[in-house]
Amino acid sequence: YETGSSGTAITLLLPLSEPGEKLDTFLAMYATTVASQRRPLARSIRLVVVLMFVEDHVHRDVKTAIETLRIAFPAVDATVMAIRGNFSRAKALHRAATAQPPQDLLFFCDVDMTLSSAFLQRCATNTIPQQQVYAPIPFSMFDPQFVREGIDKGLLSRDTFKSVSNMSRTSRSEVFTTIDDLIENGWPTALPSSLNSAGLMRFDRIQSAVDQGLLINGNVGHWKHHSYGMLCIYQQDYIRTGGFDLSIRGWGGEDVRVVNRLIRGGLALFRAPDPGLMHRWHPKICRPEELSKHQLHMCRGSLAETIASQELLTLVHTSL
Repeated sequence: YETGSSGTAITLLLPLSEPGEKLDTFLAMYATTVASQRRPLARSIRLVVVLMFVEDHVHRDVKTAIETLRIAFPAVDATVMAIRGNFSRAKALHRAATAQPPQDLLFFCDVDMTLSSAFLQRCATNTIPQQQVYAPIPFSMFDPQFVREGIDKGLLSRDTFKSVSNMSRTSRSEVFTTIDDLIENGWPTALPSSLNSAGLMRFDRIQSAVDQGLLINGNVGHWKHHSYGMLCIYQQDYIRTGGFDLSIRGWGGEDVRVVNRLIRGGLALFRAPDPGLMHRWHPKICRPEELSKHQLHMCRGSLAETIASQELLTLVHTSL
């Protein structure tokens, strides 16, 4: 297939409803992948945090977090677009996308994502103006506590991590150390510039594992084939095809509808599992009072997928 420009600048659009640990983790990852330039990129990257808020302190806290990032890394291009009102992913992304220049390459992101510099390269390469959009298939991690319980109870041994069985002994050890670290301590939430040497080593080990795709394993997570929410698209193509359906309320459905509009508008949809795009596990709540029947069904299905692998669930069931 034809490829886009490898030197294209990318604008990351990050819809957000509140500050907190998720945003801190995303900014820490962003600082390592983009802002610190310890792994130089062939293009410029811009971050726009699209905040939909009701209470003023939420706006202040997010602005403070972005300012802290910019002080630590003066060269970083990061801004906050504030929109007062109840959160809607479709509305947030639409407002931000329409405000960008027509020639910009946009990446619709989520705060639960961890991404590598290699993914950003593929975002630019696989997106072609007026021809093709890139909807990468992210790798979504299972509940780490459930995985740990499976190991502790002897239901999973380290030999069951088959996807890393052909790696060197050192590489396998690094993978298991990283998995154990994430289970015990969670994802980093502090910017690299504020860490001591031990914290920086931990940070680099985790980001290196993501960059190399070492955590891609059937007992660690699964590919989210049904998800179209992460999208690389040129601004002019987003505008020309109509963008998001702004009538959607609650969780889910906006990604499928916008992709259908893109296809009807004559754009090719390129999809592939992308090891550089990882969805971090987080608790999920499906509230019937906030969702349509169809959205509730999708939410519960997504929730069930995030618990553990079918292998581990079968072992748990048969061990009862």
